Amino acid sequence: MKAVRRGALHWELACYSATAVLAAVLAAAAALDSTELWAILSALGEELAYVGLALSFAYLFDYEAGVTVLAALLSSGSLNIFLKYLLGIPRPPPELWRAPAAGPGFPSGHAQTSATFWSGVSATARRLCVSVLSAAVVLSVATSRVALRVHSVPDVIGGTAIGVLVASVSALLLRRLGAGKTALLLALSNAALSSWNLASGHEVHTSASLLGLGVGMAVSAPIVRRSSEAFRSLGPRARLAALAAIFAVSLALTFAVRGGDPVSRVAAYSAVGFAIAAGPAILRSLLAGGGRSIFWPRSRAH
Repeated sequence: MKAVRRGALHWELACYSATAVLAAVLAAAAALDSTELWAILSALGEELAYVGLALSFAYLFDYEAGVTVLAALLSSGSLNIFLKYLLGIPRPPPELWRAPAAGPGFPSGHAQTSATFWSGVSATARRLCVSVLSAAVVLSVATSRVALRVHSVPDVIGGTAIGVLVASVSALLLRRLGAGKTALLLALSNAALSSWNLASGHEVHTSASLLGLGVGMAVSAPIVRRSSEAFRSLGPRARLAALAAIFAVSLALTFAVRGGDPVSRVAAYSAVGFAIAAGPAILRSLLAGGGRSIFWPRSRAH
């Protein structure tokens, strides 16, 4: 029990320390109006990084919550592209930009992505330190996008509000329906929006990737419960091995279709989405033989 309490205290200390560092960088960026520091804070809103973070959260901490957060991120990304081109609200004038940007301005994708992820994690963790860190990250990202003059204040407020809404609905669905049905609903909504975006020619590469991930997660949704059961039986080494394998497969497939046509991207990312959601169940199947006792408690062996 004391070891558990010490571990919790260490996590809280790390959480508050990260918040303090982030606050210091934000204060320095504001005082110096440094483009470099604003760019660093803006990078905290990159969509691809959050896919990796959600995957790590799922495989190292809470599989069902992590898969839900990942599915919410995909839906949020597709919704962001859909709304941007539907509304067509422009960014600030290009001559004012201090960083590269493209496409319409409202809602801010960086703000929406960071708000979706951190709101989802906060809803799962239900710890003050996580909520404080989450608020600090979202505030930093939103402020940086305005400071870099690639978004207006309404852009980042709208993106943040939509991101929080998507995360809140996802958390509610998780409590009411469970991880499998929630992942399926979110994956299908993502697939529908991405299909529309792709057919409309809006951000084709990103839309194709999101569509593929959504299809893969939708196909694997029926075995999410089995994956969740397998995850709870896995030891730390098995979880790390599964995470490393998923990252390796994802990177290999991503590199293979880089610059390729949309159909290839959809196919490759479908495989990635399936592997992410079904990973623990696949690993249990692979380890069902002699290697099983290496990773699983012997009391679970039959």
